[in-house]
Order: sequence, then C-alpha cells, then structure tokens
Amino acid sequence: MRQNSLPGKLISLFAFACFALGSMASAAHAGAAEIEYQDFSLNSIEGKSVSLSGFKGKNPVLLVFFATWCPPCRREVPELIELEKQYASKGLEIVAINVDEPLDTVQKFAAQQGINYTVVLDPGARVTEMYHVQGIPMNILFDQEGHVRHAGHGLPPSIEDVL
Repeated sequence: MRQNSLPGKLISLFAFACFALGSMASAAHAGAAEIEYQDFSLNSIEGKSVSLSGFKGKNPVLLVFFATWCPPCRREVPELIELEKQYASKGLEIVAINVDEPLDTVQKFAAQQGINYTVVLDPGARVTEMYHVQGIPMNILFDQEGHVRHAGHGLPPSIEDVL
C-alpha cells in the first residue's frame, strides 16, 4: 500500500488547511489581547488630519489596514460600506488605513468603490508597523475607552456590543 497516494495527499492537505485555519482563528483572538491602543495622526485622502485619540471617550473605532491591490481588502469594501450605513448614526467610526500607496491611487480607488468612510494614508507604513500588522486586511475594533474588542483578518463578528 502506497502512502503517497493522491487520496492520502488530499487528506493530509485538508488536515493541514484545517489546522492552519484553526491556528489563524486562535491567533486572531489571541492578537486582540496583545494589541494595545497607540495614538497616531494621519492625513485623510481629503487632506484632514485624523488621530485615534480624537475618538477616545466618544466613539468606537474600527481600524482597517488595507491596500488597493489586495484582493481580500477589495472584497471587504462592500461590507465596510454597509457597516458605515448601518452603524455611523450609532457612533461607529471606520478608519481605513492605506498601507504606503500614493494619494492619487487611493483617491481613485475610494471614488470607484463608493467608499463612505474615512480613508487615511500611512506613508512608509509607520502606523502599520506600530500595530505589528502581519497581513492585510487587518481589522482592529476599539471600544469608546480604547480597549481592543476584536483584532483579526476578518471583520468583527458583532459591532452591537461596542455601541
């Protein structure tokens, strides 16, 4: 009996994929405990200064680290637009942090996608590095007091509990 058969390889590959996904989910959950609130100030694509401390004590904030060339980031945009529509009136602030792309590229992308939330530029990926972002999209949800309520490569499972 050959141990390197196609079905055996597929089973091994499937087991590895399940392990990897489980590890990523655990890492995302563990990551929330390891991430700390760190203030920053970045310019929006409209030229306004946006700082994390401007929301503390007032609004929960969802930081979304992204790039225009990133397929998973692009797939997340419609969901973020819906979150903005659904929760902006309840106080949620969405701040998408573009990782080191030119202003004109990000402005065109935002216009084409119909983005209705705040988009800021992170030239040199300074804030991205400060938050130890390992892959994008990376989403960090802070409550009004600056406590991390979610950190991971997917959107938070619930926004309601921070409003």
